[in-house]
Amino acid sequence: MYFVKLKRANVFTLTVILSFAVFCLGLFISISHFRRVSAQVDKSQTDSSQNKLENASKNRENMISEIFSALLFNQELTFNKAKLLPNQVDESKTFHIRLDSVAQSNSVPRFSDLKPETNSIELLEIKTRPQSLTRQRTFELSPTQILIVFTDAQKQVLWWDLQPDPRILRAETSDKAGNLSGKTLYRITADMLVTFPADEKITELFLYSPEWDGKNYSLELIGQLNSLDNREAN
Repeated sequence: MYFVKLKRANVFTLTVILSFAVFCLGLFISISHFRRVSAQVDKSQTDSSQNKLENASKNRENMISEIFSALLFNQELTFNKAKLLPNQVDESKTFHIRLDSVAQSNSVPRFSDLKPETNSIELLEIKTRPQSLTRQRTFELSPTQILIVFTDAQKQVLWWDLQPDPRILRAETSDKAGNLSGKTLYRITADMLVTFPADEKITELFLYSPEWDGKNYSLELIGQLNSLDNREAN
């Protein structure tokens, strides 16, 4: 009798162990399946996000191309997106240049209420360094900026940059009652640093002032530097 009870107990224990093993196996299979499905979903979402980023980047580049083509319509430059230098380069040059609205003289004021109409450009210093440079991802014009365009000898645009106009100076004045009001002054002489790829194809630099007429932008040429590949600081 005791032997029969012991045998039944062993059978019950074995049944419990087998049931637990089957449960663990099923759980393992379920977890493995869940992980595979999750990995597929994550990969699909990653691929979808990557595609969206690539499409957004292409759309942005196409938009910039259209804007440039429209802006340069009345200029002597040409724009072809396929001929632009890569978005990122490994070596760059920096020009320290000076903008002068008139010939320097002791009698010339330092500031003006009106934007200078013409400028001479003087190259003060050149630095070449093994420093990477990335072209700006956005292209948002403003009358307070300067658009810098770099071209080859055929005046094909290779690179561009936007910087705050160094000639602009914000000033606050007060009336007799002490009320403050903002005023924009323009420096007669202003310095700026211009960094661009150290690529021998770049031979010319053009500086433009964006002008807003209430509906559209146009470009007013400030000045230019030629033969950049052979330039030396003054």
